[in-house]
Amino acid sequence: MTRILALDWGSVRIGVAISDELNIIATAFEKPLESKSALPELEKIITENSVDKIIVGVPWNLKSLDSDSTREARKFIEQLKKSLSIEIVEVDERFSTAEALSRLQSQEKNAKQARADKDCLSAQLLLENYLSKQKNNE
Repeated sequence: MTRILALDWGSVRIGVAISDELNIIATAFEKPLESKSALPELEKIITENSVDKIIVGVPWNLKSLDSDSTREARKFIEQLKKSLSIEIVEVDERFSTAEALSRLQSQEKNAKQARADKDCLSAQLLLENYLSKQKNNE
């Protein structure tokens, strides 16, 4: 079986998480990718892990309208589509960062460590939600 990669796009960093081969468990990477140099790293991750789908969190505003960040995330998605030959799916990521920060605070991490971990944890939460929805639709 193949895996799903989740990306929590940001203008500076991209949080990354990956599913297991059965697409049941989502695991966050230890550190985010730098946005400016992410594409070669993503190509390597995709090849090494048999990834056949990427989900990308898109930051709509609370009224489900596009924002400047939404448009920038979509530019990134278009770059991915031009460079990669796998399925790319947009998912709503409005509350993933807030949920990630809440989880990290409950783990009693200091603010500096929480900021460092939030991007990949946000990607993990996006992937957990996506996998759960896929399982419920079967």
